[in-house]
Amino acid sequence: MKSAGRYFIIICILVFASILSLEKKYNKENEASIIKNELFNNHTDHDSLDLHKNKDKLIVSLSSDYSRIDYVKLVLESLVNQSVPSSKYHIVLVLAIPEFPNKENDLPFDLVDLINEYPDLIEVLWYEKNINNHTRLIPTIKKYPNNPVLICDDNIIREKWWIKMFLEDHKLYPNDVIFGASNQYLTSEYKWESYKYLYVETEAGKLNAIQNLIVNTGIPMNGFGGTLYPVNTFTDERFFNEDLYMELSPSSDELWQWCFNIIENRTLRQSSKIYDYSNDIIKDSQSPSLYNLNNEKYNLILKNIMSEFPDFKMKLDEKFKLTNYKICLCSIVNDKYIEGFETMVYSFYKNNNWFNGDIVVLYDNKYSILSDESKEEILSKFPNVKFLKLDTSKYDNVNKKNIIPRFRPPLIKYEIFGLTDYDKVLYLDADCLVTSSIFELYNKNEDVVCIAKHINNVENKEIWNDVFDGTRKTEINNGVVFINKNILDKKHVDGMLDLTNKYNKKFPFYNGLPDQDIMQVYFLESDIKVTLVSNIYNMVKTRFKKNKRVITNEKIIHYVNSKPWKSDEPQYKYIFGIWHNYSNELNDIYDVKVKIENENKN
Repeated sequence: MKSAGRYFIIICILVFASILSLEKKYNKENEASIIKNELFNNHTDHDSLDLHKNKDKLIVSLSSDYSRIDYVKLVLESLVNQSVPSSKYHIVLVLAIPEFPNKENDLPFDLVDLINEYPDLIEVLWYEKNINNHTRLIPTIKKYPNNPVLICDDNIIREKWWIKMFLEDHKLYPNDVIFGASNQYLTSEYKWESYKYLYVETEAGKLNAIQNLIVNTGIPMNGFGGTLYPVNTFTDERFFNEDLYMELSPSSDELWQWCFNIIENRTLRQSSKIYDYSNDIIKDSQSPSLYNLNNEKYNLILKNIMSEFPDFKMKLDEKFKLTNYKICLCSIVNDKYIEGFETMVYSFYKNNNWFNGDIVVLYDNKYSILSDESKEEILSKFPNVKFLKLDTSKYDNVNKKNIIPRFRPPLIKYEIFGLTDYDKVLYLDADCLVTSSIFELYNKNEDVVCIAKHINNVENKEIWNDVFDGTRKTEINNGVVFINKNILDKKHVDGMLDLTNKYNKKFPFYNGLPDQDIMQVYFLESDIKVTLVSNIYNMVKTRFKKNKRVITNEKIIHYVNSKPWKSDEPQYKYIFGIWHNYSNELNDIYDVKVKIENENKN
C-alpha cells in the first residue's frame, strides 16, 4: 500500500508538471501569435500613408491562392528590391478570405516575416469573396481608384528594371494601357492567332517583338509581363459587376479586362522593353506553355461576352471593318533593295498593327533578281512574308530601241494589276517609309488611287484624268498605287505591255520615265478613273532638301534617287535620319529576338 501511494504521488507530480509545461508553451505561442497579428495588422490598413492623396504612386497588385501561396515570398522579395525608390510604388497582396479563413495564421511564417519587414511598402488586402483571378485587380482598383495599378502574377520573379520600365512608359504615355507581353490577337473571324510578322519565339508563345507598339486586337498577357492600367481605365459600371464577370468570364480576368478596354476605346501599348518572362517563372510553379491561350475556353468566354454586350461586338466589328477583305501590301524587291524593303515593312507594320493581310514580294530571275540568301535574310525578320516569282519572259520583247535596259525592270510593276487573289492591293516602292497609320488608304472604295507629287490639296475625290495636262506638275508618281478588286485583272498587265511598243519621244505625254508614262496613258485610253489623294501619301524626299522642312502630317516618305542606306548627303541629313531611326529600331529588335531565342535554345 505504501509503495502504491508513492507511485500515485509521483504520477500526480508528473501530470502536474506536464500541465505546467503545456500551459507555458501555449502562453508563449499565443503571445507570439498576438505579436504576429499585431504586426501583420499594420499591413492591412494603410490610410496613414495618404495613398489616396498621392496619385502619382504606382500600386503593384497581385493575388494568390492556397495552392500557390508558398511562391509569393520570392515574388515579393523581387518587388521590394527594385531599382526605383520604394517611395515610387506600393505593393498590394490581395487574398480571398475563403482561401485563407484564418487569415494570416494560414500564411507561411516566412511570408509573414517578409511582410512585417516592410510595413510601409507591402499591404495585405483581405477580400470577403473568392472571385478567382479577378482578385488581383478589382479589389485594388476599388480601394485605390486614383492611382495607376500594375498587376502581376504570383509566381514570376521580377528583374530590378521591371517597375522602372513601367513608370517611365507611363510617364511617356499616361493615358495608355501598357503591357509587358502579348502572344495572340483576335482575327476578324473571331479566332485567336499568334503574331504573324515580328515576334520572338518563346515557351510562352510568339511574343510581339516591337517596343511601344499599339495593338489593334492584341490581348495582353496580363500578369505574365505585367499590365499597367492608368487611373479611370475602367469607367463602365458593368466591369465591376461581380455577378456579370463571375457568370461570363469566371476563369479569365485578362479577357474581361480586354473586353472593356475595347468597349471604352483604350489604347493598348507594348512596353518599351521586349523580354521573355517565361525564364523567370519559379520552378515547378507553372509550365510556361500554359500561358498560351486555351482557345476553346477563350472562344466560349468571348461568345458569352459578345452575346451579353452588343456594344462590345459593335466595337470589334469597327476594328474588323477592313480586315474582312483579303488585302495585301506588295513591293518589287531585288538584292540591292533588301535593307530598304525591310525598313519599309517595319515602318508599315509598326504604324499599322491592324494589318492582318499578306506582305508579298514580287521578283524574277532577270529584271528584279532576288537570291535565296536575300529571301532567307527577309524571312529571318519577317517569317510570313510571301514571295511571288514572276514569269517576265514577255518583257524581253518590249521596245528595246526606245526603252533602254535600266528602264526595263520598273516595267514589271504592271504585274501588280494581276494580283487577282486579293480584294485590295497597296503597292509601295521598296524605298518608301511609312510614318503613320494609312488605314484610310486601304479603306477607300475607288478603283485606283494614286498621288501626283506636286498636288498637295485634294478634295472631293478629285479625278486625276481631269487634271492631268502632261506636265511633271500633274503626273502620277507610281511609287504608291492602291488598287481595288474590280481593276485587278491580268488584261491590264497585257494592255500596258502592248503600249511599250509605241513608246518613243512622240508618245503622248512623254517624260522619259517609261513605266510611269505608259501607265498614265493606259489609264487615259482605257478610261480607268484614277482618284487622287494628297501627296502626304507619297512625299518625295527632295521636298526636304537642305533640311529646311520637317515631317508634319506626311504619312509616306519616298526616297527617290539617292538611297539612305547607300548615301550620306548633308543636304538630306534630316530626312535620311528619319529613315535610319526606323532601320536602327528594326536592327535592335532583331538583335533582341536572336538573343532571346538563342538563350532559350541553350
